[in-house]
Amino acid sequence: MKKFRVNEKFEIGQTLPFIVLMLFVIIGMVALVLDGGSVMANRRTAQVAADSGAMAGANRACYGYYDAEAVAEAYATNNGATSTSVTVTGSTVSVEATVENPSFFAKIFGRETLTALADATAGCYPLKGAGAVMPVAWSCRPSVGGAGFDEGKDCQINSLDWDGLLEPLVNGEVSSISIPGNDGTFKMDGDEIINRVTGDPPSQIYILMDEEKTVDDVTCIEDNPTYPGALVCDHDGDGQSDFRFGGARGWLYLEDKLKPQDALSDGFDGTLSPVIWLPSDNGNMTVAFEAAKDYVVGTVVLVPVYNQLCEGKYNAGNQTIGSCSTAGEDVSPGTGDQKYYRVITLAPFYVTCVHAVPGDPICSGLALAKALNPSLKTNKARTIEGFFLENIDLGLDIALECDVNLGNCTVSIIH
Repeated sequence: MKKFRVNEKFEIGQTLPFIVLMLFVIIGMVALVLDGGSVMANRRTAQVAADSGAMAGANRACYGYYDAEAVAEAYATNNGATSTSVTVTGSTVSVEATVENPSFFAKIFGRETLTALADATAGCYPLKGAGAVMPVAWSCRPSVGGAGFDEGKDCQINSLDWDGLLEPLVNGEVSSISIPGNDGTFKMDGDEIINRVTGDPPSQIYILMDEEKTVDDVTCIEDNPTYPGALVCDHDGDGQSDFRFGGARGWLYLEDKLKPQDALSDGFDGTLSPVIWLPSDNGNMTVAFEAAKDYVVGTVVLVPVYNQLCEGKYNAGNQTIGSCSTAGEDVSPGTGDQKYYRVITLAPFYVTCVHAVPGDPICSGLALAKALNPSLKTNKARTIEGFFLENIDLGLDIALECDVNLGNCTVSIIH
């Protein structure tokens, strides 16, 4: 029987291509593991850079600064972006971040760098207008207690933290709290928040509504052009203030024929989309104060904030109210000559007390106002008081941007 032997040299020649192929496969797998992992890391870095840049830029835009683009670029770069592209539209900031670094084994296949892209958009948005809306027009002015102005906020509203500070006290989760800018600790007295020793409210207390007939309720932009909450008082350009009527505060018709007292007692089931002009009710408003006392004390409401006040009849054809133009803006038609308020946003407000009739107990804010101004007559005063709020989750209306940030605007990533 003959035996055949295969030449070993031929065997070696046959396996060499497989060895070379396996080497390429192994190199490819190593490249995939190393460079693929690097790409994923770059992607995460790019997203962090885009998110941080968009949030930082939107935060600057939210408070009226003009360096939102530069701040967004700086934050994105500091968080690892190799290059950035920033777009600012109003208070909305979009950032595209790129992260690049040299490849490892992928160079063998002609790929010198690894690139990852990410984008993010953030903006400054108001709270949604659903829920309890207080039918009161409010303009920008300081608190009763003279708390230091927060210059980071338009209209210089001194607001208090709701979720982390007031809500636990109001709900009875804690018995007392310390409030920034005030001495001592504070407790609940009914629905009011007062100092445990002095009985005074925190300095951030606001008298939201009263009956004082004075144009000093507003600051005219002609008198103080640098004040963020100043109103246009000279509408016709004649050099004279057009506040011919008494008082710059008013009860509002939130919609046609809905009396303020009815909005308080029955609720307002519509929505307000600023900017909108709302007419005022100039009648005897004792019933409105009574309704406020009965239905909104101890609750959080949304207060319409205005930046322009005009008197006259609404002319839909000319889009005017008196000498004021309403072009391109919503108007809730009134009847005849009325005061109209240009509502620009809704601010959350916790109502602590209402003094509606002489027999009602004097509210703590009114008592503080009396102490600061002894000539003030409190026995017949009708007031609504409480605190403006921040850090309260009522949902954001991302269809709108904040034209004026009153502490009720929130910076949020939407993409």
